[in-house]
Amino acid sequence: MSVILFAFSLCASDNLLSNGDFELDNFRQELSFAWPSGSIAASHLQEDASWNRCLKLEIKKIESGAAHLLLGSADNAPGLPVKPNSTYRYSVELRGKLPEVSVFAAMWGNEEPVLNNARPGTAISSRPGDKWARLQGRFQTGADTQRAALVIKLWGEGKEPGGLNREAGQYLLIDNVSISEVRGLGKEQVTELPEAVLQRKVIQPSAQQHSGFRSYNSLGACKDDTRFSIEQEEDGFHLHIFCQQSTAVRANVKADGTGIWADDVVEIFFGPGPSQDRLLSQFVVAAGGG
Repeated sequence: MSVILFAFSLCASDNLLSNGDFELDNFRQELSFAWPSGSIAASHLQEDASWNRCLKLEIKKIESGAAHLLLGSADNAPGLPVKPNSTYRYSVELRGKLPEVSVFAAMWGNEEPVLNNARPGTAISSRPGDKWARLQGRFQTGADTQRAALVIKLWGEGKEPGGLNREAGQYLLIDNVSISEVRGLGKEQVTELPEAVLQRKVIQPSAQQHSGFRSYNSLGACKDDTRFSIEQEEDGFHLHIFCQQSTAVRANVKADGTGIWADDVVEIFFGPGPSQDRLLSQFVVAAGGG
């Protein structure tokens, strides 16, 4: 059994999306798809290096007609409830092999919330690459606006995807999508996420022990006692990790190196928090000491 410890603090605006980071199993719950049938496949992707979950859109066959993804829905209809005459900010991270995509807000009043009826906000274009890139923008709701969604346009109406360097196998990865209201005359207001959000906690260094781990596969409570504390020292941190295991522990590897994976291990990940840098630092300790 590997025990995974994430040590981090989180700060964010009030995101209207409950699964903007696509960590929940039901990744489709806030999405609407508007593209020719069978042309694009949507799936849940877990990145190998960081185990991060994201949304993957892959072209399966070339079809004419517009292709859009709508992020944000409520009451089984596109769009989330928003306030009239208000400013909203959005952020989305993209990576992939599509030549170009654009991102914009779609807004509706009393009309049916389908894309053809929407009032679009200003679009931002992007050329996705091998590294994650963040796009940020704002939109202003009108006096009659009631709903809004974030739209990612893969290609437009009346254009042959093949003529725009689109081809089967090209893909787009999407992650960390947020839509939030700008309050206080445009001033940025940042608040801590509540502890209930995805069972994450803001942990301050202290001798206090923290528990409540969940199984990575099932998200259910761990059956074995697992807890830790983290204390700040003059030039670093001291981690004390307790892992109980109901089966026999593999604890044979004393030497450092890649051989540690033959043992049961503890993996500790340090992440950059709310910055745009997605690089994780990973430390692995074998039960035998390697």
